[in-house]
Amino acid sequence: MTTGRPAAGELFIERLFAHPIERVWDAWVTPEAVAIWLGPKGSTSHVIEGNIRPGGVLRMRMETEAWSMLTLFRYREVTRPHRLIYEHCFCDADGNLIRPVFFEVWPLKLLTTVTFEEMAGEDGGRRTRVTLRWRPLDATPEEERAFAENLSSMQGGLAGSFDQLEAYLAA
Repeated sequence: MTTGRPAAGELFIERLFAHPIERVWDAWVTPEAVAIWLGPKGSTSHVIEGNIRPGGVLRMRMETEAWSMLTLFRYREVTRPHRLIYEHCFCDADGNLIRPVFFEVWPLKLLTTVTFEEMAGEDGGRRTRVTLRWRPLDATPEEERAFAENLSSMQGGLAGSFDQLEAYLAA
């Protein structure tokens, strides 16, 4: 389910998961769990460094048949079990920020805000609404345009990750 109102030039995705907030939260803050569900369908990820706390980082190698790259998340806020804020970046082996292999022009940093809201289901079960917002951070106008032009593609990619998260939570 995708609803809500994104800000101009912002990626926005929202999904309701049929799982308690603590279970969903743990899937977002356990590095080995994130490596299982985050990324394009068909990709594999391997944790290199995982310290999810304010000031901490998560570095993973994501691979598909077509490419391999390092992702870097720098955590600004980790407020259990309701909110995560982090910079989503790509980097080289030394941790220097780079653009992803599939874009010549792209912001070096994306500010990611994820919120978790517990809700009661119609059957009395516990549900969790996850809302993710992504926007360029410290980007040039050209990088912001590239991001905005790819919102639809990213929406589909993140929907795929959320599908994988649902499968992970159901296992």
